[in-house]
Amino acid sequence: MAFGTIAAMETTAAFTRRVPSMKLDLSEAHLFYTHGGSVGRNCANGWLPAPALGFCRDVGVTFEDYFPYTPGNSGGQTLNPDWPHRLALASAVADVTQDPVAIKDQIIRYGSVAACFVVYTDFYGYRSGVYRHVSGDVEGGHCVTLIGYDDSQGCWIAKNSWGAGWGDGGFFRIAYGECAMETWQCVGVTGVALKTWTGITKVIGLWSNDSARNAWAYLDNSGWLRLAPDSDVSTAAMLSECLSAKGAGRSVNAYADAGAVNELYVY
Repeated sequence: MAFGTIAAMETTAAFTRRVPSMKLDLSEAHLFYTHGGSVGRNCANGWLPAPALGFCRDVGVTFEDYFPYTPGNSGGQTLNPDWPHRLALASAVADVTQDPVAIKDQIIRYGSVAACFVVYTDFYGYRSGVYRHVSGDVEGGHCVTLIGYDDSQGCWIAKNSWGAGWGDGGFFRIAYGECAMETWQCVGVTGVALKTWTGITKVIGLWSNDSARNAWAYLDNSGWLRLAPDSDVSTAAMLSECLSAKGAGRSVNAYADAGAVNELYVY
């Protein structure tokens, strides 16, 4: 569950910013071992995307480097106490279960849906094409991320968490109506706010107008961010720093909170 849900968060963050190559790695361990553990969920009884995304909305989930994942947390990793200053917060949670039209709309508008389905033995051997259950017993439930669909082939396009060596480079297609894909649980979010340093990056573009404190910078791997110091003078100074950095090809590092930059370093 954690990997399919976190992948939906990461995909939606990149999709809504129109930054398809965005490097965002959120913590499955924080979601499952911390948030899930707080309500009695564990590897034996599992969890579902809807309540998990509720935690992503109400509390947030930190980045992978602040709580690296190990199976069953057998590596003894612990949550970095600074995590409230480095996290992702989901906006509204959209439950589109049992509504294929709404599932498609969620993918079109926000890029992804976390979806649960029944795994049969023959699914493990999938390599390409459109999967339909033919043989084998029920092996259990699984959560993946729906990232597209193809009406001509009558299928969903999904990202799995079993590595690039499985399936079609880690992805698969599954026919509409197969294995309870649309009817067990399908949930997405309508946006992802990030609170983090961007890391050393480049200023790609700038925009402003005559309105007070209405200046924006497009940073590589982050998309458009509003320059939001606490005064008009500070905003103008930050915009000037970004303009100089862009012109000189210098790098910057910005602290962004929900799309607003309050601190900026130029190198």
